[in-house]
Amino acid sequence: MKSFFFAWHRKWLLGAIVLSLLIWGYIYYLLQNTNCPAVFSGCDEYLYLLGAFTWGFFLKSVLVSTLLIFFFSPRAFVLWGCFALVAIPYFIWDITTTKFGSGFGLSFSPEDVSNFDGMIFLGISIFIAIVATVYDFVKKRKGDTKAK
Repeated sequence: MKSFFFAWHRKWLLGAIVLSLLIWGYIYYLLQNTNCPAVFSGCDEYLYLLGAFTWGFFLKSVLVSTLLIFFFSPRAFVLWGCFALVAIPYFIWDITTTKFGSGFGLSFSPEDVSNFDGMIFLGISIFIAIVATVYDFVKKRKGDTKAK
């Protein structure tokens, strides 16, 4: 009999939670260091980018959705994993390539993009968890009624 806590998908999710916390801590540490890398034209651009990941909602939404999926079925984890495999690199690219003041007459900072991408990521993660749970529930109910 498998234990609730040590199911295979929960091990992966615990790893993702720890990795998210480590990345957030490292970025926070970099913000405390005022030395800017040479690839950035100025410190403001560097600090905006780090601030987008530290104070923005994206990394927090990855952490929250990982904690949320932790309590759902393996099916929810597999579906969410397929989504996260594509969405996380895309959203990171979206945040890092946003320049302050870019947009069609609109002024978006990397932190604004991080907040928007984080809300989208969390919303889709919740939707996936609900759909997988309802699917499992309906499948289980149909299996129970056929057995009688």
